Amino acid sequence: MTAANAPSEPRPAVQLRDVRFAYGRETVLHGVDLEVPRGSFAAVIGPNGGGKSTLLKLVVGELSPSSGEVRLLGEAPGRSCRRVGYLPQNDHLDPEFPITVAEVVGHGRLSGGWRLGGLGRRDREIVRRSLEDVGCADLADRSYRALSGGQQRRVLIARALATEPEMLALDEPAAGLDPTSQHELYDLLSSLAERLTVLVVSHHVNLVSSHVDLVVCVHDGHLHLPSTEEIAPELEDFFPDTRSMVLVRHEHHDCPAPEHRHD
Repeated sequence: MTAANAPSEPRPAVQLRDVRFAYGRETVLHGVDLEVPRGSFAAVIGPNGGGKSTLLKLVVGELSPSSGEVRLLGEAPGRSCRRVGYLPQNDHLDPEFPITVAEVVGHGRLSGGWRLGGLGRRDREIVRRSLEDVGCADLADRSYRALSGGQQRRVLIARALATEPEMLALDEPAAGLDPTSQHELYDLLSSLAERLTVLVVSHHVNLVSSHVDLVVCVHDGHLHLPSTEEIAPELEDFFPDTRSMVLVRHEHHDCPAPEHRHD
């Protein structure tokens, strides 16, 4: 095969070029450049208010950059967002609403709204398979509100999987869970990352450092790409529980303390 006929390298799952974002006059992200390879398990970490949730919303198209370019699966987010299973930080599903687990996951098949006649045979099969993927197949007929917090989070991930995505984007998926459930959830995401690109926003740095391939640190609107090897003393200023965590190395010694709150 000649060089001219050789297959081109796949475009990154996520690509940001000189992206800036501001809420009014307050700049939250400054000239961000980022590439997340397809098939990777990547995490965005950083202090509260550092801009990590804003970054994820730009990636999935919930926000538009003030300047710069965002590409999601090789296209503008508005064109490719249907190929991404997205779990926002504050999901709007009322845990007290009387609905079964299978019905929750079935909503992932109805991204365009309820279809006449509801779910078809293929849709129901995908719902069943999505629940199997997260280890909740036996809960299909249970009431969603009767589940534990960890089970509910898995069901919401199954709902995202029911869209048949090429990528998962999750904002603080382990928030509010006990330590055992947190580790189990990240083990699940690691297994899903064997066939999907997974991008997660997290402040659980100990979980991130032991599971992901790529770490993106967003601090005070700037982006850094540390490794996942050792604790860095300069992170102690904005990770107060550093002593109980295995943190990533952070090569930037001049990062100021965070001032804004936009996560």
